[in-house]
Amino acid sequence: MKRNIYFALLLILVFVVSCASNNGSATLSVADPEIDMTASASGKTLTVKVYGNPTTGYVWKAEENPAFKTVKADYQASDSLSGMVGGGGYYVFVFEAEKAGQSEIEFEYVRPWNDEEAEEFSIAVSVNKELTITNLEVL
Repeated sequence: MKRNIYFALLLILVFVVSCASNNGSATLSVADPEIDMTASASGKTLTVKVYGNPTTGYVWKAEENPAFKTVKADYQASDSLSGMVGGGGYYVFVFEAEKAGQSEIEFEYVRPWNDEEAEEFSIAVSVNKELTITNLEVL
């Protein structure tokens, strides 16, 4: 009987610790395989990773959005192409929610000196009053 009580207490402890370490926020994810893009959000942080190759002259740009602060906008060469000239990689954008409500973050793949039509996508983001991201959708 004592053994069952200890086991039950252990399970309760594990449950409480796992809930506390998650800060009550789930991880949300969306993807678009056509453009090799993934986005994930946990708490107030949104991370977007999209394939690109800057040696072609094209770069991914995120439009400014007053509801989000850009924490990081960086290019990372693909590990599988390490040491190869002209290989692609991923642009990684990290945003932090600063305002509650519905918002869109727009991205475009452009050659900055050209006026040609760009490949683009948007991510719709919902943020609650605690500044926790509650929904993501690729548009």
